Amino acid sequence: MKKILFSAAIVLAVIVFAVAAAMDGKWTGKYDGQYDVTLTLKTTGKVVTGTMKVADNNPVSENPGESEYSPFIAATIGENAIIDGKMNGEELTFSTKFNDTVIPYTAKIDGEKLVLTATFKGTPVKTGLRKSN
Repeated sequence: MKKILFSAAIVLAVIVFAVAAAMDGKWTGKYDGQYDVTLTLKTTGKVVTGTMKVADNNPVSENPGESEYSPFIAATIGENAIIDGKMNGEELTFSTKFNDTVIPYTAKIDGEKLVLTATFKGTPVKTGLRKSN
């Protein structure tokens, strides 16, 4: 019985390590077709570090009447360090800070994509990122 439990623990550790290693590197994509996202990840055990860069590639608002829209969001968002990055099994959780607001994220590999979900003002927003070389 001890051999089975030990073997299962080793298999689980290998799977977690493989998922973490697969997440390492640079991932790119877009939010809402407008915001370029570059996520750079480095895992060490269950700890994840890196940066997230977001840039607005369309300085003209599609909804100029919205009071919260800023055509200068690219300069405001910039590049932010990952805060409290952790591997939880096959899921990565982390946060970034934007204008003194902490924004939580979750990420999970789905095939060749990294599905990234941000929760902003209580609303989840998903996008798929692709690994860059």
